Parts: sequence; C-alpha cells; structure tokens
Amino acid sequence: MSSSRQDNDPNKPVTGYPYLHQPPPPPSSTAAQPNNYPPPPPQQFHYQQQTHTGTAYPYTVPPPANYYYNNPNNAYPPQNYYNPQRATLFRRLIVALISVFILFGIITFITWLVLRPHVPDFQIESASLTGFNTSIPNQFTAIWDIGFYVRNPNKKMTIIYERIDGYMFYRKEKLSENGIAPFVQNTKNETRFKAKFVAPGTYVDSDLISQMTSERNRGTVNFNLRLIGWIKFKTGSWRTRMRLMRVFCDNIPIMFSANSGGVGTLSGGPKKCDVDL
Repeated sequence: MSSSRQDNDPNKPVTGYPYLHQPPPPPSSTAAQPNNYPPPPPQQFHYQQQTHTGTAYPYTVPPPANYYYNNPNNAYPPQNYYNPQRATLFRRLIVALISVFILFGIITFITWLVLRPHVPDFQIESASLTGFNTSIPNQFTAIWDIGFYVRNPNKKMTIIYERIDGYMFYRKEKLSENGIAPFVQNTKNETRFKAKFVAPGTYVDSDLISQMTSERNRGTVNFNLRLIGWIKFKTGSWRTRMRLMRVFCDNIPIMFSANSGGVGTLSGGPKKCDVDL
C-alpha cells in the first residue's frame, strides 16, 4: 500500500532524460517579473524533424553532400581540373603518333618485300699456317693467312660493311683474333681480301695441346673461324638499319705433308661459310 501511494504521489521528482521532440511550454504572462518589467514575447522553437522514430538528436542535421558544389554563395567553390579540350588534343596526338609508326612499318615492310635483300656469300678461298709449335707446355704458336671471297647476290641493293672482328678457334678454345677493315659492295659485286691471325704463345689447355699435336702428326688439323660485324643495305636514298652479321666457318682443314716444311695449307678446295643476320 505504501509503495502504490508513493507511485501516485504528484510531488515525486521525475528521473530520466527530457524528450526533446516536444517544445517547452511558453512562459506564463501572469508570472511576476522583476522590477515590474513586462514579460518577454513568446519564443518560437524550431526543431529538425528526425527520420528515426524515438531517437533524440539535439543538433542540426548537416547539409546535403552537394551543398558546397551547388551553392552559389560558397566562398570556396570547387576547382575544375579537367580540361576537355586538352584531353582531346592529347588523344589526337597519341593517335597521330601511332598512325605514323604503323605507316612507317608498313612502308618498310613493303620495301623489304619488293627489294628482297639477301645475305652475302662468304667463302674461304685459301688458307696457310706457319710456325705451328706445341712444344712448350700449355702454349700454342701459329700464324694463319686466310683468303676470303665475298659476293653480294643482290641486284638492287648495296651492302655496307662496318668493322668486322675475326676469331680463330680450335674446338671451342679461342687462339687468336684480328679486325678486318670496313668495305662496301655494290650490286652483284665480288670482293676478295686477306686477314692474318697470330697466336704468339697463347695459353691452351694441356688436353687441347695434346689433341692438336696428335692431329698434326696424322696430317690434318681442323680449325674454326668466326666473323662478327655490322652491315646495312642501301638502295638510292633508302637504307636499312644496322644489322648484326655472324659468319661461321667451321672445320677448316689445314693439311701438313711430309715435304711441306712445316707449312700447312687448306685442304679440299674453298670452304663455304654460313652467314646469319
């Protein structure tokens, strides 16, 4: 009984949070004012209607997302960094460069098909070897004189040879190297030149020394020759780009006879070489 009376007691203090959706009651006009001043005019309270039922939010709802972009009174309007004219110009420039590149490639390809440049022909016409000496352990001494024959098979194109480097090998062991001077071959031209290779006591593995000595005693020693250089083709004002040329002259037989006096010569006639571009 006492608890029910306490619950119905009108003087009992109210606990909890105020419900802010309802405006406070206006002040009474009959309330006494200090110094006999008239009461203040009634105030109007505006509260933002909340979309969530039963939720108290005493602050103003923030402006929409596009407020700062569409508001003409904004002191800091957004900067527009996109320039459609500049983007269009850039795209046109890219398209123009790609078109020029494709057109140049097509013209070069058609010209290449029409002219049909062929690789030159390389042969070893003559070869001699003097001073063959393997008596010192791990040292080899010899002098090669090689005669080359080069033919340009093209009817419309000149071949320009830049400096060519030559290398003499036994099996895969390099014995000597030398440079060949640049030269030019006109259409259907045949060129002959000589190159000398010297091995002045070159270090060679003892097993290879033994194999060369054994072949020398049997009468024939086989050597390998490599030529590496840059060439380009030309017809009129049109030129190709520089191309790497590699010439492989394998198994060059140098024969030693009993009465040759220690001088070896090319056996079996001219030796054709393989050319790769």
